[in-house]
Amino acid sequence: MITPKGGEVMKSAQLSVIAFPKLSKEKEILELREKFVPEISQIEPHIPIVSPWTPAELGEVLSVIDSISRTRKKLSPIAIAGEGWRRQDELLILEITEGAEALVQLSRNITGAEPLSLLPETKEEKVNLIVCRIPKGKDWGTVLKEAKKIGRTVGVIDSMMLIRHLPDRSYQRVAKFPFGVGRVDFYERLLG
Repeated sequence: MITPKGGEVMKSAQLSVIAFPKLSKEKEILELREKFVPEISQIEPHIPIVSPWTPAELGEVLSVIDSISRTRKKLSPIAIAGEGWRRQDELLILEITEGAEALVQLSRNITGAEPLSLLPETKEEKVNLIVCRIPKGKDWGTVLKEAKKIGRTVGVIDSMMLIRHLPDRSYQRVAKFPFGVGRVDFYERLLG
């Protein structure tokens, strides 16, 4: 637990910035998840924007929120396309082939902005849609065969989400940042 000045308490956990794209084949992707991992509650299909980090105090979180908020005001929706379904460790992913440069630049804009020392620089040059986690014991050949039937999908990203990662691999939404003008939605109170 972190107790900043004023007595507010914040749970110590990893945070990250992700995007939930609106996808043309969202229904098919969700059906695939339901078919192969119905027993696991997982984060929706998403694209990592900023790698997970552990803040030392609430002030760091507030500084990062301010940085993300300034960056998002200059953004327009980003069109994406993905193809190339594959396995990465225990994750089923779809490589983003169009719009990837804009997403890499977005990550750099956030991590390169102040506070530089607070956020890890994303080292990935490839941008991927993380569809779901497939636990050990599942037939990856069948999973990939079904995923490839979905094929290419297109979508749009018009917001980012700050999330808290929980020990059980679930997550909590902290704040949603729409691109351009619009209100930032906070899902929890960060200050008492």
